[in-house]
Amino acid sequence: MIGEWRSNEYIEQNINEDLQIGARIGYLSIEGENIVIKNENKNSFKQITFMAQLMQSFIDSYFIVLHAINTLMERGSVVQKKYILNDLHHCVQEIHYQGATPFLNACVIETLDAAFHRFAQLGVCDLKAFDSAEGPQVVYLKCTPDKKQEVERYYNILEAMSSSAGSHEKQRILEVEIQ
Repeated sequence: MIGEWRSNEYIEQNINEDLQIGARIGYLSIEGENIVIKNENKNSFKQITFMAQLMQSFIDSYFIVLHAINTLMERGSVVQKKYILNDLHHCVQEIHYQGATPFLNACVIETLDAAFHRFAQLGVCDLKAFDSAEGPQVVYLKCTPDKKQEVERYYNILEAMSSSAGSHEKQRILEVEIQ
């Protein structure tokens, strides 16, 4: 899977930085293409588990946002971002209550919003902001079919890392709720 990540320079840089942090605190070493866990005591595994669970809600949030972007692309829809954020916020809560994601904080609106902006930066979708005479800017989201390859690439990576990986029932819950 590390090889897949390295196909994108931005993602590779972030993963390499994360791996370097793990190396600096003594949990692992990087030996070429191999990652070796150095500190194998019970406390270090608890700490690694804690960090993995802490990150899981972010991974699930980004996966769910990308799933929504894919749905919009297939429908050819353009939507106002504030509406889709609100809908996804409630959608993720329902997904959690049905057991498809273990952490309720995957529904945090700020995280979902950050995911939309990150995917726009990566070229997966487009966000267009327009000034409004009645308050804050109005932001629209769209994803055109020509971005299908990018969507699929990130989708495959996040799907493999998500809480629903390997569970057809959890993936079905996601698909039903996001539609």
